[in-house]
Amino acid sequence: MEEFDVSEWSLSDDPYRERDFVDLLNRAMKEMVSRDMSYDRDHHAMFFRPNPGKRDRKIGYFAEKKKSPGRFVAKQYKGFWRHSAFKWQFIRIEDDWFVQITPTYHFTRDGREKDGFGGEHLSKIKRMEWDPDVRRQFVMWRAYLCADEQEDMFQQAYPYLTFTPADKLAADFGVQDDLWKPVRATPPDTEGLLL
Repeated sequence: MEEFDVSEWSLSDDPYRERDFVDLLNRAMKEMVSRDMSYDRDHHAMFFRPNPGKRDRKIGYFAEKKKSPGRFVAKQYKGFWRHSAFKWQFIRIEDDWFVQITPTYHFTRDGREKDGFGGEHLSKIKRMEWDPDVRRQFVMWRAYLCADEQEDMFQQAYPYLTFTPADKLAADFGVQDDLWKPVRATPPDTEGLLL
């Protein structure tokens, strides 16, 4: 066995070495969350498992400056389970590595086996969710994946991969949230039309 410094791989200009480094990062990500989550190979996503005994799983976290009331991340419904899930991609920008998190859902029949109607469930929930819902999911994932949230008196943070939240972007301009909401179509004025 030969040891290499991380920077030899992470800062390499060799595309093969960089690809190997990303493979190591992906494996470390799966290992880091493996005590709570499973991997969906078909969709390349990690999803929360139910609590032992097939009980709903809820996690609490700090959202911005206050404690969140928590979020069900594995919840049983009539005939299926909905699991909070995320897809990820590691991206190098100059000499820094970032992870892009995309919140999503995974659906199972019994907490383990895929639900045959998972695509329909996902489509329905995506139509129902608004930007604030997706933002809350992102905040939950950020809190869950960052090192400070992983460590407590019963367990230590995963030692081979750690994340810190990206700095917030500040701008002195923006678009009001209510302008982004879709406008519902109204029927055209039919007065004066001959039928």
